[in-house]
Amino acid sequence: GGWLQNAIGLDRFRIEWFHNYCIGYIWSVLLVVGLKLHLLYCRYHSRLVWGSMAVIEFTWTLIPTFILALVGLHSLDLLYSTSGYWHEIFGLVVKVWAHQWYWSYEYSDMNCNNRLRYDSYIKPLLSLELGDYRLLEVDYRAIVPTALDAILVVTSDDLLHSFSIPTISVKIDANPARLNARILMIVIPGLYYGQCSELCGVNHSFMPIVIEATSLSSLQLWLILW
Repeated sequence: GGWLQNAIGLDRFRIEWFHNYCIGYIWSVLLVVGLKLHLLYCRYHSRLVWGSMAVIEFTWTLIPTFILALVGLHSLDLLYSTSGYWHEIFGLVVKVWAHQWYWSYEYSDMNCNNRLRYDSYIKPLLSLELGDYRLLEVDYRAIVPTALDAILVVTSDDLLHSFSIPTISVKIDANPARLNARILMIVIPGLYYGQCSELCGVNHSFMPIVIEATSLSSLQLWLILW
């Protein structure tokens, strides 16, 4: 997967492995079918015995069925492992609200009675610092821990949006009056950028997402000092 963005999250590593796994089957099928067609062409011109075609037809039906079963099993395992609430996490829930045209984040279930909620807007051009990305930097980032599970719960206050961060393989639809959840696991600390990937209006391209992955102790200190 050298042509893909570098994998960061655990789910992204699994998706990239599944991609390479399927590519291996595709190349194998291409080579086998191409070889069979070549042999059939050669035998046809040497007066092929047509009775053997039944064996070939049976083989060409059985092998693709077996391959589809293998791919389907891995696909279902990946689908269920990246969906909603399939196991208990250590206690962090990050709730995400989409608006026209900014994001709001709320932290809860961190063994504390109070809840933290704040808005995240795109940084104006005049406020950018050296190293900031134009149209991708925000005033307040979403902070999540590394090497620990967290749940993102995403919804919208107005119309359809989409919370999308390609490097960690996150793309969650934000629908009004509906909660969509996704387990998030990031293994490498750093800053990860995304944008709304739904056409949500005239300022669709001005609601970026920045997730900062840090240690659990740094996250707890940040929550206390906020």
